[in-house]
Amino acid sequence: MKNSDASEHHSISKRLSLGLVITLIVVAGLSLVVNYIISSRNARAELEIKSNEYIAALTDALRLPIWEINQETIKAIGESYSQNEFVAQLLIEGQDGLVFFKNEKPDLQSIVSRSKDILHDGKLIGRVHIALSSDYYKAVDRQNFWSFSITIIVMISALLIVTGVLLRQFLNKPMARFIDMVDSFAAGHSDAFKKGIPYTEFIALVNVLDAMGDKIESQMRSLQLTQYSVDSSSGAIYWIDLDAHITYANDAAIRNTGYSKDELNKMSLTDIEYNLSKELWQERLDEMKLEGSLTFESVHLRKNNSTFPVEVTATFLKFAEREYIFAFVSDLTRRKQAEEEVKELAELEQFSKLAVGREKIMIELKEEINELLRRLNEPEKYKIVT
Repeated sequence: MKNSDASEHHSISKRLSLGLVITLIVVAGLSLVVNYIISSRNARAELEIKSNEYIAALTDALRLPIWEINQETIKAIGESYSQNEFVAQLLIEGQDGLVFFKNEKPDLQSIVSRSKDILHDGKLIGRVHIALSSDYYKAVDRQNFWSFSITIIVMISALLIVTGVLLRQFLNKPMARFIDMVDSFAAGHSDAFKKGIPYTEFIALVNVLDAMGDKIESQMRSLQLTQYSVDSSSGAIYWIDLDAHITYANDAAIRNTGYSKDELNKMSLTDIEYNLSKELWQERLDEMKLEGSLTFESVHLRKNNSTFPVEVTATFLKFAEREYIFAFVSDLTRRKQAEEEVKELAELEQFSKLAVGREKIMIELKEEINELLRRLNEPEKYKIVT
């Protein structure tokens, strides 16, 4: 089963563009956070300065009106400062706690506050309290944030367009060169990757492919040598499946049987082995699975229906999740002929020995007859030549 990811197509330019966009977003986010922190600190420092300025100015402005208890002037000064967008709270009171002016803005959050006594000729005549809010700076920060965000979006859009176009243009030429090298290697030019490539980014990949190509070429030579050795073996070699179908036959098998390679690859072992039944095949198969291999003699058939004796060494093998029988078949015709000749010579030798033994017996018998005649003073009947 193929991996689902293998069928998916990915774009280098898209991935690079995505990487650049992510980098830009991260950098922009960090910049925004840093700017916000710096802006917040600056805003607070500025509020500290403004609060000191406001409290000092109010103290000077209110000194005479409070001394004279001029409430209209005090109110006018208070309203004037309360209109300031930074002022969240303003309280003006006399020395006895009498409130001359008070203004609070509940929608504003106080960040910095100052209080100061109002003195006239060294005497306490009143007190002023002021609190400032950072909402103005927050509004400015929000505006800056949206401006910054819009700028980032525009930059990302431009970056996607530019990188998408430029990267494709820049990658087309080196990729075309690389594809030509791969096609050349596939066409049989084993030195295709040794020519190198002028693009630094592809050097490591080309070196790996070059080493891989050398390894593949070495393995191919080894496989070709192995296949040539099997094809050219003097003994017949067969690959047979568990159903007794021939899946491979070498040149010696072709010579021995008289069939072509295509014919043998379409035949069953029962077509070339004399009187091979399904029961006998199953019996052999079970024994091969149990023992691993089996050696036996049999009789094979030629295409012209003649027969010849063979010795078969069959081995049970598993390869690529399939089971096979590897059979090495030796033609015993010459050996059988030699055995027959030896048998005939042995019989002839035995006959010769019998004949010689019989002749010795006859000579001994003749000698005994002659000896008996001599004792009877009769002439010898047999002339014995030794």
